[in-house]
Amino acid sequence: MTTVCLEFGVGAHVDDATLAWVYDHRWWGLCGQGTDEASALADLTTRAARSYASFLERHGELARPLEGFEVVERLDGDELTFRLDHEPATDEEVERTSVLLGYAREELLSLIENCSDAELDWDDSDRRLPRWARWRTLRQMAFHIADTESRYYLAALNVDPPKRCADVTEELRRSRAHVRDVVARLERDRAVTSRGERWTTRKVLRRLAWHERSELDAMRALRDKARRAVHD
Repeated sequence: MTTVCLEFGVGAHVDDATLAWVYDHRWWGLCGQGTDEASALADLTTRAARSYASFLERHGELARPLEGFEVVERLDGDELTFRLDHEPATDEEVERTSVLLGYAREELLSLIENCSDAELDWDDSDRRLPRWARWRTLRQMAFHIADTESRYYLAALNVDPPKRCADVTEELRRSRAHVRDVVARLERDRAVTSRGERWTTRKVLRRLAWHERSELDAMRALRDKARRAVHD
């Protein structure tokens, strides 16, 4: 049985989203997204699980079956923590997070480096984002990924972020090195509360394992539209 935690009223793919998080090393970083509990759990076991399995297969791994789940906690509010987040991160979770980030950054750099400037800066006028999101192009989304890992997640644990680089490829490489080094030496039980938000090492690791990989699906779809629009 797979342990799942649900959070309601968070900023994610839409405003006021519901997210279903898996706490299982075999599916570390898996998250279903919806607008209520039923849709988040349905997304978890279909679209999200398939995307995760395909991601692993591209890197020579075989995903384990996601066989049943048990919701153990429900949380209402943005950027809070589940009880499980306050358990010290394990060596296995630290290592798995680093491996998954390496896979995702390899794919992201390949995507960016194989796009023209026109494709990287094409804006899809039909794309609808939640009210707090400002990244509309592929280049902006790539910077958003670096900003999120280095200047949001790790910064929430009081880790000083690196200076931002103007070149997107260099920014992705520098941010990846920063995250890799910090994750390797970060205390496994660090916990910070600030401005009503709660962050722990384990929460940051599961978010890091999820975010970039999940954004890649949206970026590939945007790249394909940009490529058609630029070359029509």
